[in-house]
Amino acid sequence: MHRFLRWGARFPSSKSSCASGGVSAFISIGLAAYVAAPQQSRSRCDDVPERLPSLVQRLPGGLPILDQMAWWASARESPTAQKLRSLLQAGGVAFYDAECHFVKAPMVALVAVGGIPVRTSGDSLDLLLGELAIPVPLESIRSALKSQMGMTAMFSYLNRRGLEPEEMWGVVSKLGHFSVGHTAHLSFVLAGHSCAVENEINSQRDVVHLGRLTVARTRSQKDPPLVVQRPELLPVFKQVREQVQAAILSQVAERPDAVSVQDWQEALILGGDFLRSWRRADSMIGGTSDGQLQKPTWLY
Repeated sequence: MHRFLRWGARFPSSKSSCASGGVSAFISIGLAAYVAAPQQSRSRCDDVPERLPSLVQRLPGGLPILDQMAWWASARESPTAQKLRSLLQAGGVAFYDAECHFVKAPMVALVAVGGIPVRTSGDSLDLLLGELAIPVPLESIRSALKSQMGMTAMFSYLNRRGLEPEEMWGVVSKLGHFSVGHTAHLSFVLAGHSCAVENEINSQRDVVHLGRLTVARTRSQKDPPLVVQRPELLPVFKQVREQVQAAILSQVAERPDAVSVQDWQEALILGGDFLRSWRRADSMIGGTSDGQLQKPTWLY
């Protein structure tokens, strides 16, 4: 959140208009839990004609922006079992392998401000109001968010000199009272992150709503990729994936008649739970496609 505000300081405010918005975060996560599938219906990237290009755009300061409407539409024609990989590809996730079994670098992208979807055009954001797209300089959005957060403390003992709202934000920010961020509202898509990251986000007070892909009971989770945070571990994860997949697939046909397909699938996925503990190391660490790791401090 604070990184977002600092990025905005780099842009001129010559263009008109303003925006209000705010920090709860509606977050959509491409989870990387292991789910088994029947051998004859394994999902692979080469099942689709070509790999989907990333739709993530970056403002000059580096802030990733994703048009979530176009992102979702990009996977509309993909088979159900392929949709997760398609969304991860279009969401800017980098993979180690052509089959897209192992995630190299996840992506965090801004998708909405104040509940209004956005996309980028040049050095500004387009607020998408139905069929209407309104360009707004990032500096204007930054100023509006700071003023709104400053207003939260305007009536407190901290405001002893009759400060303006944006000046008040400077006071509370300096003192570390970042709970005022709850008056702002930003929405992000987190694609290609592990279950460890999901659990961390679940415990963050700044996140009001977390929208996520259902694990175990959906066809789109039949064969999701694994997050491999260190390239040195890639051979190990390949072996683990092959062994777990073989063991679980051997039990797919053993489903009792009294047990539904969904219940049996959900029970089988527990066999891969130990993988999640591996991915807890360095939780909340994001990455870039060039391999340089960075901590997404602007999330909180």
